Amino acid sequence: MTGKNYESIYWDQTLKKLANGHKFDELLAEQYRLNYLNLIERWADLSSSKVILKTDLFAEALCTNRAFSGDMSRANANVVGIDVSSEIVHRARTIAVQYASNSPLRYAICDVRCLPFATNSFDLIISDSTLDHFRKKGDIITALNEFSRVLKPGGVLVITMDNKTNFFEPFFRLWILFGLAPFYSGYTYS
Repeated sequence: MTGKNYESIYWDQTLKKLANGHKFDELLAEQYRLNYLNLIERWADLSSSKVILKTDLFAEALCTNRAFSGDMSRANANVVGIDVSSEIVHRARTIAVQYASNSPLRYAICDVRCLPFATNSFDLIISDSTLDHFRKKGDIITALNEFSRVLKPGGVLVITMDNKTNFFEPFFRLWILFGLAPFYSGYTYS
């Protein structure tokens, strides 16, 4: 990615704001991590996937109990973690080195709407809570097209987004509307 776009600047600033004092509930974070790993295991095999792409390193940078990329890299040495924020990537890498100096996870700073990878590069793409942070719905389609381009034929794409049909979604949107959310959450689908 050349230069910084609005999203990279926004997430750099969000990290700086939250890194000093914002706490995530550890029990909920651990539950999220375990649920996500179970979801991945249902749909894909981490150990047999040759190359894995994991989008969004926010949890790896701020809430290690919620992050599951370490679990993934222990199961597979070919995991690439990406984020649009250079600050988030730097902090995620620093934390990974502190906790597991031999972590094989590789990092890249890039935007999911314009991935710097060759066509048919990944056997598995895991995108958790990435696409629902865009301000325009068209950006979701652009990112999905990029995932499709870099995913190998027969590969697996696992995406999670906020769900409009979830019972708690109206409360979540109020939380955002009143400025109580620590970050912006945008469009989503049911």
